[in-house]
Amino acid sequence: MTGRGGGVNTVSPAGAGWGLVAVSMLSERQAVHRYDERKQQILDAAETVFAENGYDAASIAEIATRAGMSQAGMLHHFPSKAVLLIAVLDRRDDIDAAQVHVLDNPGGIAILRGMAALIQANALHRNETRLKLVMAVEASNPAHPAHEWARQRYLWGCRMLAAGFRQDIEAGRVRSDLDVDATASAVFAVMDGLKLQWLLDPERVDVGAVFGNVIEEMIAAIVI
Repeated sequence: MTGRGGGVNTVSPAGAGWGLVAVSMLSERQAVHRYDERKQQILDAAETVFAENGYDAASIAEIATRAGMSQAGMLHHFPSKAVLLIAVLDRRDDIDAAQVHVLDNPGGIAILRGMAALIQANALHRNETRLKLVMAVEASNPAHPAHEWARQRYLWGCRMLAAGFRQDIEAGRVRSDLDVDATASAVFAVMDGLKLQWLLDPERVDVGAVFGNVIEEMIAAIVI
């Protein structure tokens, strides 16, 4: 192409370099996006297989097939079944935390209502509920790869709720004679017990409504 002065317009080496960098950066972002998509596909497939079969009976081959890829391809993203299981459980916890921001208002009463809202939301996702219950039961074995996840999940949940009750007591919202630790443990026991009944007989048990009623009755019994 001829320029105004009759010369030929050329792209400087520096300009050409920046163009190549831009193309390279775009390609890299596209590759990362594809990589993340594949990981999510694997996690989706693994969540279903773990929920249906439990950890021990779940096979890498079945998970890879459901994810639409080879076993070698899947193991490139998650090098073992144990690593994959923890990734599935961590993702499910992150999703639950995003659904109900209980930590934004850490009082015990607020946390109880946040838990009720979460159970109501999870009633639409049967597989995810089954996954957590199956893993919690299997993980009672100290040799299970999810043992520490399950232990920490209950420990963290009970401590968070108990701390919330203490905050409510200090603020004069809840009875001072409340056994905060025992009450917190009871809440989680009721929650998981109702989930199990719902999974066994969903036509009889409306887990969201029943747990919500239990929570409101408990709140009425402990508030001042």
